Amino acid sequence: MVSKKKKNQNLINRGNRSINPSVNILEYNGPVKIPRNMSQTYTTTLELVYTTVYLASTVAGGINLVFGNNPNGCIDWANVIAHFDEYRTLNIHMEYYTANQYSTATGTINKYPLAVVIDRDSSGALSSYPTPAAFGSCKFFSLEEQFIYDAKASPVDELTYINTAAPSSNYWIKLYSQNNTVSTNMGILIFRYLVQFRGQI
Repeated sequence: MVSKKKKNQNLINRGNRSINPSVNILEYNGPVKIPRNMSQTYTTTLELVYTTVYLASTVAGGINLVFGNNPNGCIDWANVIAHFDEYRTLNIHMEYYTANQYSTATGTINKYPLAVVIDRDSSGALSSYPTPAAFGSCKFFSLEEQFIYDAKASPVDELTYINTAAPSSNYWIKLYSQNNTVSTNMGILIFRYLVQFRGQI
């Protein structure tokens, strides 16, 4: 029968072995460095700025706009694609700046909430407030206040590279508002497209 003292000593020795293993059994369990894959495809990511868009109500007092992730309307697009074969849009960053905050010299302007969504299926415009509210990406903003909105590409469907000679959209930012003062400039929108290019020419 093993005495209690000897049993305790065995536990201590066992613990010491686990803390201070013999140099003969030391193993490296840290991060493994994987050699870099030296691909011949060169990629670079650039932020391209879209021209300013005036956010104005129609003669019926509505706002119904659609902006795709096709960056061919951005400043310097023509210069950039002269050097690359393919592109993909990683993110659309939208900024809104109000033109008439709270009051104007001409009187009160009606400004109803602006709904903003990302549609990954269709480029068709929205039709009423219930329509954007059905989107999980929907956010409502006041036209009286500055705001920002980001539309990131979905890793599954929207990160396929597209030929720079035939740019197209595969997701869209949509804006909707109604019952505003008719034919009125509410503010400006600025878009910044984060675009990755590959296939240097």
